[in-house]
Amino acid sequence: MPRLSFVPAAVLIAVAACADAVAPHAIATGDEVRGARQALTIAQYGDPVAMPALPGGTATTADAINNRGQISGASNSSSSAFGHAARWTKDQAEDLGTIGGCCGQAFDINNSGAVAGSGEIPAGGGLFHAFTRTGGVNLDLGTLGGAQSGASAISDKGVVVGSSELTGNGNWHAFRWTASGGMEDLGTLPGGTTSFASDINNRGEIVGNSDSPNGTRAVLWTTTGQIVDLGTLPGGNVSHATGVNQRGDIVGGSNNAAGKMRAVLWTGPGQVTDLGVLTGEVSSAATAINDAGVVVGASQGTVWFQGRAFIWDRRNGMRELPGLTGATLTVPNDINNAGIVVGSSGTFPTLRGVKWDPR
Repeated sequence: MPRLSFVPAAVLIAVAACADAVAPHAIATGDEVRGARQALTIAQYGDPVAMPALPGGTATTADAINNRGQISGASNSSSSAFGHAARWTKDQAEDLGTIGGCCGQAFDINNSGAVAGSGEIPAGGGLFHAFTRTGGVNLDLGTLGGAQSGASAISDKGVVVGSSELTGNGNWHAFRWTASGGMEDLGTLPGGTTSFASDINNRGEIVGNSDSPNGTRAVLWTTTGQIVDLGTLPGGNVSHATGVNQRGDIVGGSNNAAGKMRAVLWTGPGQVTDLGVLTGEVSSAATAINDAGVVVGASQGTVWFQGRAFIWDRRNGMRELPGLTGATLTVPNDINNAGIVVGSSGTFPTLRGVKWDPR
């Protein structure tokens, strides 16, 4: 799931207010969802554990976790000061390399262990392309004609979504990539010029955002190819969607009538719930949701690049997830069906990939 490196939620809030394999895991069953929900409503979370870096490394990101507990992200090492895409299995870091450039990052991982992310191209120059890795090979997915692209999510069917620069005009459009069809432009809302895809579920529903004459809006691309404006909180004019679960519940952020960004949950177009903020904070944004409907995200005050992590469920509402000792910015990026949360914690710009295990 998202696809957000280092400070995504903090940036998300600020910007929106002014994102080899083991056996595959099927779509969650009703029993799995009920079991996850029962466990999570009584779960307590202790301090996060920092993810181990690659040998000789000091910096990590933890961007996504699958239902087998494998984690994707990035880490530097003694052989590369720049981060390589990384995957953790049972907390053991594996270097997934690059697509020929200096660096890369795996923003999502599916239940087969396949990852998707972004990597610098062999020509360098700070130009990045979307990639996926399956069967031990990193595949450059190319672009929609422009110089750059990035992947944000991958489904259990190997469908990758993200965004790419277009030819000539510098605008970016959301894309869907399949092994058989390549990269497909998902377009924008009517009158829009730019769109971004953040997540995809196994039904093929894609969420993200698109600009429009009415402002930036959270959107859903349906399985039939329609793009649907999900709307905003009452009185708001900006929203974005960052995660979707297998039931089709969508999370992200929307500003309200007072202009404050709030973490929100959509259960359908226009059916939006304000998840609130942590005590003492003024804004929030959600980053991910699991199949039990448990949401994670970050809540922020008035100081840029400072924020606290939260977890939310219908029974308990919003609760704080602790950060590393001394951390001033803690951002959860994903939660799996066992309730394990991954993200980043520290003091901007020095953050570390972390994991919270429910007790």
